[in-house]
Amino acid sequence: HDLLIAFTPEALEEVALTAMSLADRPRPKLVLARSILGRHLFCFVWLPRDEFTTARRIAIGDMLAEAAGGAVLNWAIAMDDLVASIRYTIDVRGEGRMPDVAALDTRLARMMRGWAPAVEAALAETDVARSTRLALRWANCFPQGYRTVNSADEAARDILSLSTLDTPDQRAVRLYRDTRGEARLKLYRLGGSIALSDAVPVLENFGFRVIEEVPTALTDESQGFIHEFLIEAAGGVGAVFDGNTSVLENAVAAVLEGNAENDAFNRLIVDLNMAPSSAVLFRAWFRYLRQGGLTYGLTTVVDALRRAPAVTAAL
Repeated sequence: HDLLIAFTPEALEEVALTAMSLADRPRPKLVLARSILGRHLFCFVWLPRDEFTTARRIAIGDMLAEAAGGAVLNWAIAMDDLVASIRYTIDVRGEGRMPDVAALDTRLARMMRGWAPAVEAALAETDVARSTRLALRWANCFPQGYRTVNSADEAARDILSLSTLDTPDQRAVRLYRDTRGEARLKLYRLGGSIALSDAVPVLENFGFRVIEEVPTALTDESQGFIHEFLIEAAGGVGAVFDGNTSVLENAVAAVLEGNAENDAFNRLIVDLNMAPSSAVLFRAWFRYLRQGGLTYGLTTVVDALRRAPAVTAAL
C-alpha cells in the first residue's frame, strides 16, 4: 500500500491497467515508474507463471539495473493462477536514468521466447541474410551453463566469430568490455580447446595480464570451443580500446596460428597503437643490430621503445 503514494497517479494508473490487461492473456510485460523524489525506479514485470524461474528473475533484474545505471535494492514477487508479478526497486541516485521502456519490453519478450528463437533474433539484427542458418547450426550447441550466465546477444556475437573459422588450425579473437567495464578477450577454435600454455604466453607478450579464464565447449561435431579471458593491460583498459580493436584481434589470431612472431615486440601494438607491420620492422631492425654486436636484450629494447613513444613513432 505504501507504493500508492510512491509515484505519480498517472504511473499508478498505467500499472493497474497493465495488470488488468494480463488477466485474460498472460504475456511478458513491464512498466517503469520513477519515484516522486526521483531517487528510486520501480520496475513492475509480469511473466506467465509457468515461465518464471530464479535464473530469469536474476537476469531481468540485471537487465533493468544495467539499463537504468543503478543497482537493485530489493525485489518482491506475487503469483496468481496464471501470472507471476515481480517488482524491482532500483537505486538511481547519482548517474541513474530512466531507460527506454519500449527497448526493454522488446528485450524481455526476446528473453522469454526461448533460447534458440532469441539467438536467431539477435543474429538478425546483425546478419539478416544468414541469421536463420547460423541459428540452426549453432544456437542449440551452447551448454546450459553458458546460457545461464550469458544473453542471447552475447551468443550471437560468439556465433558470428565461430562462423569465420573453417579448420581447426584457424583462430578467431574478440575483444570487448563487460558490463562492469573490464576488458575481456575471447579465443575461438574448432576441434577442441587451446592449451593454456600456448595461449597465455601469447597474451602476456602483448602486455596483457590474464586474471581468469572461463572455457566453454560447444556440443556439436565441430568441437567448437570458446576461451573467455579477463585481462588487464599495463596502460589500463583504455589502452586496449583506444585503437582499432580489429587490428589487435587479427594480430593475436595471427600469433596463435603461427603466422606471426610471439615475442615482446607485440607489446608495441597495444601500448603504442602500432600497426603489426611496423612491429615486424622493429623486430627485424633489432635482429640486424644484434648481428652487428648490440649487447642489449630484446626486453630492454622493447621497454626503451615503449617509454619513448614520440621517438619510436619518428623511427
